[in-house]
Amino acid sequence: MSKATFEKINDLNENQILRVKTGHCPKGTTNTPNWHEAVEILFCVCGSGTVLLDDKKYLFEPENIIVVNSQVIHSVTAAQDLNFIFVQLDRTFCLNQLIDIQQIRFDERIEKDEKLIEIFNNINNANNDESFLGKAKKSRT
Repeated sequence: MSKATFEKINDLNENQILRVKTGHCPKGTTNTPNWHEAVEILFCVCGSGTVLLDDKKYLFEPENIIVVNSQVIHSVTAAQDLNFIFVQLDRTFCLNQLIDIQQIRFDERIEKDEKLIEIFNNINNANNDESFLGKAKKSRT
């Protein structure tokens, strides 16, 4: 395994709480292990693989949700081409709400939470919406 790197995540602007991105790992690859101050939530859209959180390995298949706590070294390995969404919760925003996410540990695997799956499916649909209105919505963030 390659050496882990610290990922500097720039603070979001005052209108943002979350950063939403898409990720892709081709079959047989592992992304560079990294850690950061943000809490990150991973949602598998398609494909399969594993997520390594420090020394714990979790199966990562469609509709699986993995929470990466602050300061946890993590990486994604693809058994098949893997597409996922990840949401990063801004630490500065949390501190402004008197919540120190470096002092809190969330459950790392969320199973069968239908409401959360619906939210991530809506995020995925919005990310894939190439209509004029969809592009306008994305440009606001």
